[in-house]
Amino acid sequence: MTDTLAEHYLGSAAGEFRSLKRAGEDLLRTVVIRGEPHTIVAAVNRQLAHYGQHAGQIVFLAKHLRSSEWKTLSIPRGSSEAFNRKVKGERG
Repeated sequence: MTDTLAEHYLGSAAGEFRSLKRAGEDLLRTVVIRGEPHTIVAAVNRQLAHYGQHAGQIVFLAKHLRSSEWKTLSIPRGSSEAFNRKVKGERG
């Protein structure tokens, strides 16, 4: 992540935390987002889901750009059984 991108993200996150702090304990208060009413709890959930969508877009683009050099972010395809055996062996 470049410094500029990180600074932008952190600045946005700081603004959201300030908004939450202003809301205080009134998390069921209604706010309007794009003309639709939401409780503050619902608005936070909406924003978190939105971040997840952007994370998926970034991963999709990175996977496309790295092509054959891409390393999976999770269990590689076809390796679930071996992973599960390893996890069970560590616990049992």
